Amino acid sequence: ALDQQGLVPLPRFVRVDIDRIRMLLPELEGYVKRDRLSAGAMTQLEAGAIAEIVVEEALTRGLNVWVDSSLNNADWWSQEIQRIQRTHSHRTCILHVTAKWERVLEREARRG
Repeated sequence: ALDQQGLVPLPRFVRVDIDRIRMLLPELEGYVKRDRLSAGAMTQLEAGAIAEIVVEEALTRGLNVWVDSSLNNADWWSQEIQRIQRTHSHRTCILHVTAKWERVLEREARRG
């Protein structure tokens, strides 16, 4: 909707989504088979590290970056945003997106 309204040109952004990165990790399938509920936690550090590398590389190249995150770790994100503002000439913003719980569950089911 933001792109369609001309507010944010999403095609000109590098989208970094830790959940999508996680889905590409070869070990995820084994973790899911063993314990679906802990598979995310078991891959968080690796997926997060890859996401950090992608963000840093995109910013270094002067590209626009969209980090798709729940911002669960507010302390880490606060420091990371400050670091980005210090080291890159990018403006930053946080979009707070809300959704009905049923819609969240539908999206989760589609992601697997």
